[in-house]
Amino acid sequence: MKKQDQLEMTWKTHGGKRPGAGRKRQSARPNVAHRPRPEISKHEPLNLTMRLHRLIKTLRNERAIALVYRCLAAGADRFQGRVIHFSVQRDHIHLVAEAENKESLTRFMKGLSGRIAKRLNKFLNRRGQVISDRYHATALTCPTQVKSAIAYVLNNYRHHAAQRNRRVPTGWVDPCSNGYAFDGWTTTPEVSNRPPFPLPPLPQPRTFLLTVLWWRKAGKIAIDTIPGPR
Repeated sequence: MKKQDQLEMTWKTHGGKRPGAGRKRQSARPNVAHRPRPEISKHEPLNLTMRLHRLIKTLRNERAIALVYRCLAAGADRFQGRVIHFSVQRDHIHLVAEAENKESLTRFMKGLSGRIAKRLNKFLNRRGQVISDRYHATALTCPTQVKSAIAYVLNNYRHHAAQRNRRVPTGWVDPCSNGYAFDGWTTTPEVSNRPPFPLPPLPQPRTFLLTVLWWRKAGKIAIDTIPGPR
């Protein structure tokens, strides 16, 4: 009996790596890579960014800002993490912060972002995701980096206004930041720039870079500085 040849069968599958595979992006902004975070030093401040889900339209209104300020007041000094400076933009929050180690930072940011998400969902009468992605973290290792980070956070509104070719008044301080209480400006903010609602109490910095070294080495910051690329 003649042995039959074995038939080869080919299969079309949808698995594996290929161009265009996977879930399609909903935003042109790249996500923070899901890699293990590096160890951090308690002697180095951090520049942190929390981005909101695209369905959260804006935080820059009086009721939403008051809500975020309450979250900062309750969560700015917990789990060996500390918020030193902040600014609240339309769809993201910038922080200059400190943490004792990587584990402390993880617990601190998880607590703060969870607190904000819970309050915002209740305020908007919705459920679901509020923080759109992992927080972005950059260690600040020298006085120049610290100065640039503080300027970028406190004057972030000026940065975005310059990108849209909008003018911001001279001497204006963003009321959705702790800029009015900041003592590292080259000039004192005018009384007319006082925010319409109380700023949340923030802890004092402990790292030498954030207390005195940055302005001793790099100099104080002009209120009208436009930080970052235009």
